[in-house]
Amino acid sequence: MGGSRTDRVLLVAVGLLALAGLFDAWVIGEPDLVVLSTALLGFCAVLLVRTLSSRRPVRVRADLARWLSQRSDITGEPAERIADRALASYRVQLGEEPRRAGRTKGG
Repeated sequence: MGGSRTDRVLLVAVGLLALAGLFDAWVIGEPDLVVLSTALLGFCAVLLVRTLSSRRPVRVRADLARWLSQRSDITGEPAERIADRALASYRVQLGEEPRRAGRTKGG
């Protein structure tokens, strides 16, 4: 997913608000609000972890984004996977050696 710095700041802010709500609900003894605040805090944590991926976002031209979306609708395959495969194919055409996922250059 690779979120921007703004995404991470907003998730931390929402997480802190959920934590404050959790503490408040705990103090006043509202178990329903404790569960709700805990769930919200959990969702924020999961999204924050997903935004910390090493995968950097890439801007895509509107026509290519439309093609990716249409191709994804036709095949049912995630657009990210289609884009990865298309870029890997293009790199091979440029004469670059394909790299395995998870490996970095020089390591």
